[in-house]
Amino acid sequence: MPAASRTAASARPDRSPRIAQAALGLLAAALVPGLALGAALPATAAGRAPAAGVAGPGATAASAMAPASAMAATPTAGRAMAAPAAVAAPAAPSADVRQPAVQQVALGGVDRAVARLAPRPEDEHAPGQLHASAAHVATRLAAAASVAPGRAAELIAVTADTAFPAGSSVQVRVREGGRWSRWTTLSVDADHAPDPGTAEARRARVGSDPLLATNASRVQVRIDTPSGRLPRGARLTLVDAPVAASDAQAGRGQLRAAAVGQPPIITRAQWGANEAWRSRAPWYTDDLRAGFVHHTASTSNYSPEQAAAQVRAIYAYHTRSLGHSDIDYNFVVDRFGRLYEGRAGGIDRPVLGGHTAGFNEHSFAVVALGNFSTFNPPAGDKAAMNDSIARLFAWKLGLHGVSPAATVQLESAGYKKATRYPRGSLAALPAVSSHQMVNYTACPGSNLQAQLPAIRSAAANLSDVVLSAPSPTGRTLAAGTGAFAFSAFTTRPLATWTADILSPCSDTPVRTITGGPAGAGQLDATWDLRDASGTRVLPATYTVRVSGTTAEGTVLPPVTATVTLAPAPGGAWGPCANVSRVLGSTPAGTSVLWGRVAAPGSPTVVLSGAGGSTAAFAAGLAAAPLARSLGAPLLLTPPNGLASEVLDDLRARGARAVFIVGGEDVVSAAVASAVAGLGVAVTRLSGATPAATAAAVAGRMPASAPAVLVSPDGSPAHAIAGAALAAAQGGPLLLASGGTIPAETGAGLGGRPGVTVVASPALPDAAVTAAVGGSGWTRIAAGDAVAAGVAVAAAVPAGPTWAALLSEDPASWVAAAVPAAAGVPVLFTSGQALPAGVADLLRATPALGGVVTPVGGGWIPEAALGGASRALVGPAWAPPGVALGATRPPVVAVYRVGTTNASPEPVRKGRTLKVTSSVTLRGPDKRYRKVPAGVAFTVQFRATGAKRWATVASGITTTGRATARVGAARSGTWRVVVGTKAARGDWVRVRR
Repeated sequence: MPAASRTAASARPDRSPRIAQAALGLLAAALVPGLALGAALPATAAGRAPAAGVAGPGATAASAMAPASAMAATPTAGRAMAAPAAVAAPAAPSADVRQPAVQQVALGGVDRAVARLAPRPEDEHAPGQLHASAAHVATRLAAAASVAPGRAAELIAVTADTAFPAGSSVQVRVREGGRWSRWTTLSVDADHAPDPGTAEARRARVGSDPLLATNASRVQVRIDTPSGRLPRGARLTLVDAPVAASDAQAGRGQLRAAAVGQPPIITRAQWGANEAWRSRAPWYTDDLRAGFVHHTASTSNYSPEQAAAQVRAIYAYHTRSLGHSDIDYNFVVDRFGRLYEGRAGGIDRPVLGGHTAGFNEHSFAVVALGNFSTFNPPAGDKAAMNDSIARLFAWKLGLHGVSPAATVQLESAGYKKATRYPRGSLAALPAVSSHQMVNYTACPGSNLQAQLPAIRSAAANLSDVVLSAPSPTGRTLAAGTGAFAFSAFTTRPLATWTADILSPCSDTPVRTITGGPAGAGQLDATWDLRDASGTRVLPATYTVRVSGTTAEGTVLPPVTATVTLAPAPGGAWGPCANVSRVLGSTPAGTSVLWGRVAAPGSPTVVLSGAGGSTAAFAAGLAAAPLARSLGAPLLLTPPNGLASEVLDDLRARGARAVFIVGGEDVVSAAVASAVAGLGVAVTRLSGATPAATAAAVAGRMPASAPAVLVSPDGSPAHAIAGAALAAAQGGPLLLASGGTIPAETGAGLGGRPGVTVVASPALPDAAVTAAVGGSGWTRIAAGDAVAAGVAVAAAVPAGPTWAALLSEDPASWVAAAVPAAAGVPVLFTSGQALPAGVADLLRATPALGGVVTPVGGGWIPEAALGGASRALVGPAWAPPGVALGATRPPVVAVYRVGTTNASPEPVRKGRTLKVTSSVTLRGPDKRYRKVPAGVAFTVQFRATGAKRWATVASGITTTGRATARVGAARSGTWRVVVGTKAARGDWVRVRR
């Protein structure tokens, strides 16, 4: 394959959630099949899964977390994150800590006595009560109850399986020490929550703000909703979190252990976190731009000894009742100014929280224990709190090159209720912000909100960051259109400043923007998405690197942000002229695209299965060298139906002979009949076992060619690399089974001029020697997938001009046999960076001019491809405009577009109208899932009485939705169009 060649592919949806830098993985991953394969294949070094446990303490920068190079790809909503692949075991809490007990009481029915005692919802604004809801809505009594907890309760909340309708009211009071508290209104807006669309949000239940108490012996609750009906699964949550004697010792001595610049922080082990309650390893955002201050809106009269128990109670509520993966907040501060580690994953790392729905990415949060709407701490406590929060912000933001004095831009992920910033909009915020600055809420309470300017000023004075990282970061834009506007922030005047735009392919900027002199404050710049010659750049993820020199001549360290340019649907991803993705929307589509490059005119075809089973995987590997020896393409099809892409390709190339590799569980008789119905001679090569199938294939290959022996169930990554070696040598691939060699395999090995064993020592030397008889044999083995690919590549006959790159994740291997059939080195990568061994191999092989991968950005991100480009001999950056080639048409993505909603109605002339539709995309299993971010769409309008539609706006999708804002000039119908699919329109009346 020529170094500069490219193959068009469909818009590629996400498997994930954005991992750390590769935002374009949103488009690339979900249509890349293979999820079933991960379950079918054994877990080996070739496909390591993240460990479930993570280091909970993390009290210092030396926290025992996995390095970035050991990260495994993990999905999220909208952006790519990373989870640690291996971590240290968390420390255990003190022995005297009794973990909270959670009691769930189903709600239903009305206790009239309680209903009479509780104030009516319209009286909720009475002095001293919590209230953070929107405008009043008429409600009806839905439930009232008086409950005696099984154990004294320290936390009380109301939860449900579905959301409370807008305007609902939840009021509770508790009996403590023989006296009833005042009625407290608990907010049920639940925007202390994971971002919408994330895996954590999908598993979560709805819950109110918690009320923290001290040994409550009875709880009364009244709930009013607009309909007078409760949400499904409404429950009263009661958490018993007793104080332990060791709580009084928590945090002592922390200052001596703290890292430079880091404030003392009480670890999870010290406050008694039960690590078994966390449901998964932590996820990480790629960096931090801001932090949010919250309050728990609960009891404030706790003692120093009771604070840790309250943290445990909140942790229990979030994990055991709401179904969140961990406590929502990254940090907790008590009324005495003591800081606690919140969500696990390392206090010095950008752990993704669930604190500020819509703004969890690129941010962290600290929550103050107490109701700071009604509680104003004494001067000494207030000063201690302010100082701790300021030091936390100065240290935490400083780790990511952001001054607490900066103004930053965060992109809203939206939320299901009214929010200050709709999904996809940019919020310009102070780096030290509070919950109420992004959502309609009273949090963090008026008394704490009033302290924010002083906290911000103190944090800025403690920080040594002069030039703040540019924002926004992680944005996805449509390539070839528009521009990227970004800003940095400086606390001191600058003589000059420079913004370099770096592609993942080169350390040389494709564009440089300069400015200065500039005073202290915000630095604004715009990149028009063109290189230095004025040509539109290729789709890729770019780094914006800003540096500067102060007026005194001090050179400031550079700070960075990222922006992803997504191609139009059907367009090819970059990022580099010598690195390409050849990727269809299904395994069958991928195989057809590769076949058009490897054997465009061959009337002979080798066909195998695209299923995720072990049998299909093994059959595909055996088929790879056969296709190479015949000069034929290796095509893949689902086991029970001939893929439309394969059918079209067979017709287009005028196929005359098709070899089907695998039994009917791999390629069914119905598929064989469909192929034969085209007038094609069909030959099936199969056996009762995968080893027998491989032996049958070997019988059709030259007896004079050497063989390669692999053990797919023992070391599948070795097997993939071995199949490529067999194809390059022109000989067959034969299969062992674990540590044994079946009789059929032994027969196929007999008489071969040489045998190469590509398998771990789990396949013993004695078994190989007995099977090969008088033939000589050698072994190639390595400790993991990356090392195996490099080791086998050294044995590939000299002369390959390009190499294939796969992820070490087995979930991406459904189409692995296709690159193996090309007979070129198959290399493996993991994480964000290209492994050093792979880079060294590319540099040391002058003939190699290109790297091609059949998997999407969710497994191999742009950063890894960029590393491959830089390691290759040849141009690191080719001019944009690489031809796609007439013989490689794009695979058309299949969308469904939901009915357009152009509310509200009616609207005044000239007002801005929001037009939105849900959008789904068909995956390889024919199921429709939410479209990823970055797919282009248009908004069309047809005036009343008109016959034609006019395009009035365009944009790119966020995950699952196309949304635009247009000016309303006259009445008519609005609709959203994605690709060739137009939504059913929505008629809107416009009045003067």
